[in-house]
Amino acid sequence: MFNIPYQPMSKLKYAIIVAGGSGSRMGATTPKQFLEIKGYPVIFYSINAFWEADPATRVIVVLPSIDFHLWSSKLRNLFPGKDIICTPGGVERFLSVFNGLKHVTPNSLVAIHDAARPLVSPALINNLYRKAEINHCAIPAINPPETVRIKSPLEPIDPGNPSGAPKNDPPQNITTSPFEETTLYPRDRVFLIQTPQIFEAGTLKKAYDILFEKYPLLTNNDPNPENASLAKSIARQYTDDAAIWENAGNLVFLEQGDPINIKITLPHDLVFAEYLFNLRFK
Repeated sequence: MFNIPYQPMSKLKYAIIVAGGSGSRMGATTPKQFLEIKGYPVIFYSINAFWEADPATRVIVVLPSIDFHLWSSKLRNLFPGKDIICTPGGVERFLSVFNGLKHVTPNSLVAIHDAARPLVSPALINNLYRKAEINHCAIPAINPPETVRIKSPLEPIDPGNPSGAPKNDPPQNITTSPFEETTLYPRDRVFLIQTPQIFEAGTLKKAYDILFEKYPLLTNNDPNPENASLAKSIARQYTDDAAIWENAGNLVFLEQGDPINIKITLPHDLVFAEYLFNLRFK
């Protein structure tokens, strides 16, 4: 799909690998980013893809705050001699990214990538960095291969949850009632968003500053239940960094993603990922 070789760029490149979650839906005691595929943890492949794309990329990994020293030690053992910055995660994903951004210089490009997407290709990474240098951001997306139906008529968007993220985990049953109508919707107007999402770093930092100015009581390391509740509410409004970027008045530019670049969320995803790796390295 992509044949974009590495090309020298004028800006320094960072990659923030977001690995601060617990992966509760995997049903495992080990965080999913440290579960193994073909003898290596998921996070190994996610990081290694960026160094395959460009060995000079500066990698920052946001790890679970619980047992932080254990995970950071395991990570450094995976990449002996490599300069990896490890930092603890926050109570929600956007707070983890904010922690990672503290180590990024403004006049650079920064990729935000989920550790749970180990099949990201170096070619996709190079293409997104190149597009971000032109447009200030590059967000990978794919159209769904399935037929799409939506509830009809369209309901007003909840400003507190514009993405429609489920408020319960696991998601509620989607069975419609006899009183709910659905209608076909053109799949070419629907975009499934992936990572890495790449931005001009200084502008992304300002976008985060704008968000925190809106919620001045929110502090990253405060365990106060009220703050944790606020953080969860914000996380439902801004499910990815493109949403925070857009909230600050910046344009979001979509680029062609990769259907192989799946996110490991449930146990069967791990099996499928191993199958895809076997095909890739055949």
